[in-house]
Amino acid sequence: MASWSHVTVARAILTSATLTSLSESKPEQTLELVRSCWKREPICTSVVITFWQRYLCELGADVVAPA
Repeated sequence: MASWSHVTVARAILTSATLTSLSESKPEQTLELVRSCWKREPICTSVVITFWQRYLCELGADVVAPA
């Protein structure tokens, strides 16, 4: 079991969650990066985040884009 320090907790709270490094990439590449994170060993908060990411991906897949 991994041990997380107070510094790790503070960094997680204070660090932006945006995908700024991918601002130039295509949406498909960004989605693939997010999905690759789902395969990593989870920490306590990543379980909830992964659940909502997967839910929103499924919800988005059900939406039909207007013609």
